[in-house]
Parts: sequence; C-alpha cells; structure tokens
Amino acid sequence: MPDEPQVPPLPPGLPPPPAPASQPVPPDVPPTPDVPPTPDVPPTPDVPPTPDVPPDVPAVSDVSAVSPDVPPTPDVRPDVPDSPPDVPPVPGVPPDVPPAPDVPDSPPGVSPDVPAAALPPVREVLAAGFTHGDPQEDAAGFAAGGPLDVMEPGAALAASAAAAVDGGLASLDDDELVGLLCAARRLTSWAASIELRAVSQLARRRAAAGGTASSRQAEHVSDEVAAALTLTGRSAYRLLNLAAALQRLPAAAAALAAGRIDAPKAIAFTDELAGLGDVAAAAVAALAAPDAAGLTTSDLRRQLRRTVLAVDPEAARKRREKAQKDARVETWAEPGGTIALAGRDLPPADALAADQHVDAAARALKDAGARETLAQLRAKVFLARLSGQPLDTLLPHQHDNTPGDPGDPGDPGDPGPPGPGGTRPPRPGHPGGGPGRPAGPAGPAGSRHLTVPLTTWLGLTSQPGDAAGHGPLDAAASRDLAAALAASPATRCCLTITSPSGTAIGHGCAKPGHPPPRPPPPGTAHPGGPPPPGTAPPGTAPPGTGPAGQRAGPAPPRAAHPGGPAAPGGRQRQWLAGIKITWLETGACGHPRQTFAYQPSPALRHLLKTRDRTCCFPGCRRPAVRCDDDHTQPYDQGGRTCECNMAALCRRHHRAKQAPGWHLHQTQPGTLTWTLPSGRTHTVTPRPYPA
Repeated sequence: MPDEPQVPPLPPGLPPPPAPASQPVPPDVPPTPDVPPTPDVPPTPDVPPTPDVPPDVPAVSDVSAVSPDVPPTPDVRPDVPDSPPDVPPVPGVPPDVPPAPDVPDSPPGVSPDVPAAALPPVREVLAAGFTHGDPQEDAAGFAAGGPLDVMEPGAALAASAAAAVDGGLASLDDDELVGLLCAARRLTSWAASIELRAVSQLARRRAAAGGTASSRQAEHVSDEVAAALTLTGRSAYRLLNLAAALQRLPAAAAALAAGRIDAPKAIAFTDELAGLGDVAAAAVAALAAPDAAGLTTSDLRRQLRRTVLAVDPEAARKRREKAQKDARVETWAEPGGTIALAGRDLPPADALAADQHVDAAARALKDAGARETLAQLRAKVFLARLSGQPLDTLLPHQHDNTPGDPGDPGDPGDPGPPGPGGTRPPRPGHPGGGPGRPAGPAGPAGSRHLTVPLTTWLGLTSQPGDAAGHGPLDAAASRDLAAALAASPATRCCLTITSPSGTAIGHGCAKPGHPPPRPPPPGTAHPGGPPPPGTAPPGTAPPGTGPAGQRAGPAPPRAAHPGGPAAPGGRQRQWLAGIKITWLETGACGHPRQTFAYQPSPALRHLLKTRDRTCCFPGCRRPAVRCDDDHTQPYDQGGRTCECNMAALCRRHHRAKQAPGWHLHQTQPGTLTWTLPSGRTHTVTPRPYPA
C-alpha cells in the first residue's frame, strides 16, 4: 500500500470526518478505546447513529475534542457501510459520536435566538457614592454597609468623596449623604494625623543635629509652625505638644489615622493621660481606643479619668498641681462683639467657692428687685466684684421705677423710702454698701490702648473701633469705652492719620491733662446757636447731668436738625488743631529721627508702637506697647537706631530671630521679611487700623 498522505489535525470542537460514502466501513473494526477527558466538551448521554459519511472528507489521524464521557463502542452497527480499503480507521474516535455543538456568544442559560433587547440589563459601574436608590440587598457606594461606608480613609476614599461632591450632592439619597458625611469625618481625622506626623518629624529634625545651635532651633519649632500655618504662638505650641504626646500613645495615633477617632478625641487622650508614665499611658490608651469611636468626647474624657484614678491615683493629683502653676486670667473677643474674661487652671475648691459666692450675690439682688435674669446678674456681680463696684449700685433707682412696679414708692409692697443715691436700703443679708458709697468705678485703671475712627467719635459714622489685644468694637461700645477712659486724668489722647488701606502714616498726641471735649450731646445745640435753657454749654455735659464738665470725654453728637448730623463744633476743631502731626517714614527712609544711641528716643519709640501696633512676627497678636524695640540689623553690627531698622518684637520672637537658621530683613520701614530654617520666607507689614 502506498504511503498515506499526512492529514493535518482537526481543530478542537469540530466533529470527526466520516469515511467516503462509496466505501463501507470494514466489519472488523475493533472496539474504540477510552477517550481521554476534555473539560471543554459537555457529556453526551445518548449517542445517535452515525449518519452517512460524505465521500469527499479525508480521514483524520488524531482528534482531541471529543466527549470525555462517551463509553467505548463494543461493535459497529451492521447497517454502516464499509470504509474504503486504503483509508485506515481513525484511532480513538468512536464512529457514532455526533458533532460537538458550537459555543454560543450569548450568556449561559440564554437562548441565542432571544433578541438583545429582551436580555436583562447589566448593572452599570457607578461613580463613588451614586447608587441611584438601587434597591438591591448588597449595599454599594456610600450607603450603609457599602464599600465606601466602611473604607478606611486614604487617597481612594478622598477621590471617591470628591467624585460624589462633583457629581452633585442632590443625587445622593439620605443614606448615601450620611455615609458621605461620615467619610468626610474619617478623612478629616486622616488629614489631622498627617499634619501631626509632619509636625513631629520637623521637631525631630530640629533636635537631631545636636549641639547648642540645634537646641536653640528646637526651642523655636512652634514659632516655625506658627509662621507656616498662620497660627498664634499658643495654638502652634498646643499643636506641637499634641504631636509629641501622641507619639507615646500608639493606639490613639493609629485610631486617628484610621478615622476611628477625631482630633478632639485625640486631644482627650493626650490630656487625660498626661500624668501617667509612658508604659501605663500606652496601656490605658490601648484599652480605651476600641470603644472611643462610640463615645462622645466628654464621655471619653470621663472614662479615661476614671481609668487613670484606678491605675494611678497620684497621677491626677500631680496633673492638677502642675496645671495650677499655669493659673491665669484670660480675655478674648466673642463672636457677638463682646469680650470674655475667665480664670483658667484655678484651684477647684477656690473656684467653686467663688462661683457659689457670685451665685448667692446674684440671687440676693434678684430678691431685692433687680429686673435682670439670674444669668445676667451673675455676670454683673462678677464684673462688680473685680472692679470694686458696690453691689447695691446694680439695683434699679427710684427714677427707673414705673407705676405698678413692686418697687414704686406708692406701692404697698415697697420696702420703704429710697436710701441715699436713689436706691432702696439693702434688705437683711443684701450685699452692698451704705451711705456715702461711690456711684461706681471712676474709670478703667491701668493701661488700655483704644483706637476709634475720628468720624465715629464725632458720631458722623458707625465704623468700628479697636481695643488693643481684644480686636474690633462696634461704634457704640467704642464711644462708651472712650468716655470711660477720658474720665481718668491719666488718659493720653492721640490722633493717628492712616492711608486708605488703614496703615498709619501720621501721628500726634494732645498735651497731658487735656482730654478731647465732648461733641454736642443729643439734640442740645444747633450749629452756631446758644444752648437750650437750663443746659450746660455745648461740648461739656448733657442736659440735667450736673455742672459743666462733669462728664467730659468723647461722645457721639446727635443730629441738630432732621436730615443730617451736626458738624464738629468749634471746641472740637480747636482741640484737633492743637495736635501736631508727625509723618512717619514710608518707602526710602530719610532718617529724620535717627539717634546714634542704642535706645530710641521716647518720640521714636512712640511712633514705632503706633506704626506696628503688634509684634511683627506672622500671626503674633501681642500689643506693640508690650514688645521689645528690636534692631532688625543688630546695633553692634552697624544697625541704625531708626524707624527703618527697628520694629516691635515680643520677647519670644526677639529670641527666635537670634536663633541659628533664622533671618530677618526690613526692606522698608515697617515691612519685614522672615526667613525660617526651612528656607521659606514670610513677609509682614504693619497691621492696619480700623478704617
């Protein structure tokens, strides 16, 4: 028999080719051996008879894509025609296996004859936070239990939150919106953790170099942080302390980085565990951290405090005694335009006793007829005790009573005739003075720097004033404080002229003992006309208040006729004209007030305080009158004692300027550029006046 031609193998998945129809299959075909399993072909349970083999398909020597579960064929059906004598049987292929079906393109279980429009829709891949109210049981996006609702903070969660915000919060349902809110809080904690770690690393770098220079740099790390973040010195110091304290509380630091606690709770950990040693503090933090996420900040503080008392009772005592060494009285501006005054880190027993005393005095005033609320009376008692004002001056006077009031003289319930000064005599146990008491404090004692726009003082505008160290005051409060200050003979009144941007460009002061005259009081005088009968001359006192000059001091005038305010009177103009204005140096300095001595002259020192207003370090608010007069270029290195080379620096920032790596340059009078050890620069200009 001639050599048989080589037939290429059949591609997998095609049926075995039958023999030509003209040649019958030999009757002595041996049984087909077991076929090796092929995982891609499904089992064929019933094998139908092999159809007639077309004559033009050549034989194939090897086929691999056959059903794995087809049993061997014991014999050949008698009605199958014989194969041609020159075509050998195909080994391993049963002659009665049907062709394998084509693999469909449609999804499993879907008939290929079903049109595409009838197929179920595929769930879209949604942007973070947008599930469009999908009612499926598996939560998605920021919905409760969804992947973004439980994701730890990081770059991925931040990007998803940003995508949700950019897509519009209105597209989120309530569940998703709350999930986004919680994610934002976790991201805030994560960002706070990064900030604190950066602060801690900066502190380690400043302290790692070693030597005296490094220790001086490390002393002013908080100042470097304050300049970088535009913080006050106290805020930067607290941030630095928080970063250092978290280093010994790994559990709390990890909880902050993972978003399980926020920054206020991290502060609670560091505050409450400050009295414990490193090992004990870390152990308590590890014990409390898992439950901290479910506690409010105050609840967490109480729990930590109880734990500290159980672990080390002496720690709480040591912490309290240490805090009492920092006892102080602080003032700060309130959002409503008022001022806060508080004692901080006071001894608990003394502070509680004082509070009870204030409360008892306020209740006694309430029982004696005071009309204010108890909270208002507590505040009045607090201020009266501090300023030396007798408490009975807080009671309503006789002329304040209205008919029908319990305190009206004709009322049967009146306790008796008014006492000296128009007030009722104190009842038994009533706090307060007696005959001959002063009407109240004569005026603020000590030093207080108040800045009031001239037009506000004259009552022409309502622009705010400014109290040094406290911030802006509304026009009425500014005039009230100005009047109180003017009541003291030690008050020094000055006039500062500012540029349109509020920077001081000229300054002058009145002679000591010559307070500014009061502008015309409400409705008392027409310009150029005589005062109404029975009143004091214009510019001295309002009607019915006593002799002329009794209430001298700045006060607002009232419109002399409907339609406009009165112009400043002759006495005010005369007082203003008597002030000599000194113009400050701006731009290139001509050195008109330079002195060759180290100490500046009193006039130069006063001008510097007027120009700078506060310490010239970024963010520092210490009033210039409480700062050093610093030579920007040291005097012993050729620096001038002149306004172009001097500026107000508080003692701390005066020392910071002298630390290694710190540099200060005054480019023009009042404009200073700081260069910090990091290489970054910060430029400071004089703080503007209210205008």
